[in-house]
Amino acid sequence: GYAPADTFSPSSYFGPYLGLNNPATSRQENVQNRVMYSKQLEQEAAPIVNFVDVGSEKANIQRLMETRDSLFIFKEDGLFRISGTGPFNLRLDTIDADLRLVQPKACVQHRNAVYAWTNRGFISVSDSGVRELSQQVIQSEIADTQQALIQNTSGLAVSGAFAFASSLHDEVYFAAPAAANLYGALVLYVYSRRTGAFTRWDFSASGNYLCDGLYRESDGALILAGYANTLLNPELWQGQNIRSDQAYPLTVASITSLGGDKYDIQVAAFPAGYTPTKGDAWVVGGVDCLVDAFDG
Repeated sequence: GYAPADTFSPSSYFGPYLGLNNPATSRQENVQNRVMYSKQLEQEAAPIVNFVDVGSEKANIQRLMETRDSLFIFKEDGLFRISGTGPFNLRLDTIDADLRLVQPKACVQHRNAVYAWTNRGFISVSDSGVRELSQQVIQSEIADTQQALIQNTSGLAVSGAFAFASSLHDEVYFAAPAAANLYGALVLYVYSRRTGAFTRWDFSASGNYLCDGLYRESDGALILAGYANTLLNPELWQGQNIRSDQAYPLTVASITSLGGDKYDIQVAAFPAGYTPTKGDAWVVGGVDCLVDAFDG
């Protein structure tokens, strides 16, 4: 239509004008079990008829996690999956009605599967089903913290329980706070997909409570965010040998080739309290090195 410039009113021609003084609230906000989806190839367009109601309307959605062919929905009343090849043939399945996340941040997608910390411990879930990873292995170590996370009703976000993964190392990392302090982790449980084994990384000596982590694709670095500082490549930090590239640099005096991939590295000074042992990982001149022997 046509409107003279001196009488033009956006609200009268195009509906309510949204501003700081008259914000609008979505009518969908009170449907806590609803998953909305957009038109194909138009991610910004989500018609109000495009939705799937998942599980009980009284149970909140905790987290949505995607794999190649499925969308997994963790809810307070179980684990569900939406699959299909398009918006007109979506299928909703109940995967496990008894499974719950202990915290929304405690799950990550890795290698076409989802890894999560649940009321049944650490698990992986894929189109093949649910696989329990920590039962009969390390479940006794995390049981108290797991129960405290499940029973947490403070209403505050728990930052000490989170998960992330490394495609380079093919590992999944679960951060575990102490049951008495859920707001920062001092332990990482590292699950190797190649071996099916767990390794425990203890950061207690650092006194730096961890609140998040990620794997950086650009250079393969593992980064942990802590309340005190950020740790780069935490796989180099073990027990008393925990060190920061910035806080505890190695002072190298000389490097002599011994042939092949072996070198004699003379170090002028080590970080206080650190004594090298065989198998320790160093980064010298940007090159990853493993200590084979130390002569003092």
